[in-house]
Amino acid sequence: MVEYDGLLYAFYNGAGIIATTSADGIYWPDKGNTEVLVKAPWQSAHQLAPLEFKGKLYLGFIDKTDQGIYLGSTDNRIQPSLPNIQHNTIVVDPQNKNTLYAGNDAGIYYSTDAGQSWMPYSNGLPGVTVNHLKIFPEPGPNGQGQKTDDSRRFLRAATYGRGMFERSLNKDFNNSGPLLYIRKNEMDRGFYDVPPGAGINDSPDIKISYPNGAGRYPFEGPGAVSFYDFSILPDGLAFNRQAINSPALTSDATDTVLTDGIIQRRYSKQASLPEVFRVYAQIHNNSRKWPKDVKVYVLASKDATLPDLPSNFMTTLRSLAPNNKVGSNWILLGTQSLSPPANWEPGVPMVATIELSKSNIPKDSGSKVQLLVLVDSGDAPLNSTPTQVDALVRGSRGAALKSFQIQTTSLGAWKLISGVEAGDVAANSKGDIYVTSKSAVAGGYSIFRYDDNSAKWNPIPGGLTRLALSDDGTLWGVDDAGSVLKREFANQAWAWKTVADKVMAQDIGVGPNGEVWIIGKERLEPYPDHWVCQVLKDGTLKKEEAAISLRIAVDPLGMPWSVNSGGGLFQKVNEEWKFWSGTDGNVMDVGVNQGGAWVTDKYDKIYYFTGMPGNYWKAIDGRAQQISVGKNGLPVVVNSAGEVYVRQ
Repeated sequence: MVEYDGLLYAFYNGAGIIATTSADGIYWPDKGNTEVLVKAPWQSAHQLAPLEFKGKLYLGFIDKTDQGIYLGSTDNRIQPSLPNIQHNTIVVDPQNKNTLYAGNDAGIYYSTDAGQSWMPYSNGLPGVTVNHLKIFPEPGPNGQGQKTDDSRRFLRAATYGRGMFERSLNKDFNNSGPLLYIRKNEMDRGFYDVPPGAGINDSPDIKISYPNGAGRYPFEGPGAVSFYDFSILPDGLAFNRQAINSPALTSDATDTVLTDGIIQRRYSKQASLPEVFRVYAQIHNNSRKWPKDVKVYVLASKDATLPDLPSNFMTTLRSLAPNNKVGSNWILLGTQSLSPPANWEPGVPMVATIELSKSNIPKDSGSKVQLLVLVDSGDAPLNSTPTQVDALVRGSRGAALKSFQIQTTSLGAWKLISGVEAGDVAANSKGDIYVTSKSAVAGGYSIFRYDDNSAKWNPIPGGLTRLALSDDGTLWGVDDAGSVLKREFANQAWAWKTVADKVMAQDIGVGPNGEVWIIGKERLEPYPDHWVCQVLKDGTLKKEEAAISLRIAVDPLGMPWSVNSGGGLFQKVNEEWKFWSGTDGNVMDVGVNQGGAWVTDKYDKIYYFTGMPGNYWKAIDGRAQQISVGKNGLPVVVNSAGEVYVRQ
């Protein structure tokens, strides 16, 4: 519909293009108000594009005879030379009525002589159907003047199946070389400076990602994060666990569950986090050509007033190693070099992944940090001016800010839970705690559950030698015959169910979602240690041929960590067993859950997993032999005297 010459025109097709008119848009007379504007045979199209421009009514339509697009007006009709394919849309340049753009099933064509001749205009656009074209900013009333400043104008094309594309109409715009930028907000297209007064402290192209307690991220490996992965990655949460082809992951108020096809990923806020985390920075390019080298720098300052950078700071950065100062108030935390492949698709951003350590970041009293991300290239170098960070971020495409609160790890202090002489211990992230005592009973040793409300240990029927606990509160165990048992609630009473009989198990571990792994007592030839196997949902066993022997725990991804007879610590990653160095072959027990991984050694020392390469394990105060991980990712332990301590 369009307003022309004081009337509203509504268009439809029949033997030609017919306009029905109304003076007010409410009353549309049945007779005497129709006008056949164009009598050519009509072929239906995606769009009939009426446009009133400087006193003329322009119509784009399709002719059955040759399927070409025509430009029609009340006093002019032009038959252009276009390919014999379906055409769908037409626009007139509001700054030059002789410049036309037409979209068809193969791309875009344009004319500079009012449609007498046409040339392809699909440079960099995929050969797909273009359903709609529009020029932004839009013209004002009757094409006279502009609603907004039009110093930067764009032709935008909506395609079938490939999304939205845009092309600058500026005569001085040249996209033959790289034009790198980081978005300042969700609508930033990399062309405009940020106006004064607008916020600049939360770039959507910079995200913080924390690993789970075992140091695992949702996307692993160099270049593993695509622009799609980046779009679905929540900001500032810890990766919890992943599931494929399984029932929906459970979550609570602190969790976020995202589904990507058959893959579900759970993220959460966690009180205890590894030392290392990652910064993801999404880099865009307004050109069809990426540079061969792109380098991303991450700087940090604790000063919310954004102190100035030193003069020629880019010259300094290009030869500076991480964790060194840049001026007096900034520190270079990390860098990453990107090498876009020659066939990298135009318009698709690249994502840099920079791993940082909390201990290297300058912090104020509230752990607030300003991250400054800079992108540089030999083909598109970032200038060192201005040195005022606010002005740099507002005016430079290659600079962006992220203000965030560091999630610090609070290890608290030990609290004694008296009232029982314990042997083994099992805890979960909900705060449930079970122990075996040192009193022998049928099946092993007596079992107790701690009641936090009454501060008492309540006896549980049965006897076990080893315990494991899922996050839903289900208790698993191994008895002295090596059978695997599960405590189920049925008929208003708790009862033990034998899940895997005569397996000769000696230890058991359960993941947050109930994944069960056990270690057998018998050795699996030719391996020197005992076999490990997974208890499947139907109760059958899936044996692993791995040199794993004494103790086992299951991480948030449902994968086992285990200790062998030599005190070595292993983690199953991508169907292979990974040896964790830094524990000197002294590990005795291991506990893992959403908050972290913890171990005890043969000297009764206690260590937690930091995630820092070269310094994976850090000791804390206290002594213990048995360990599990409970609420807030903090350990629950039993020492040599059978005392139970919980870290709070």
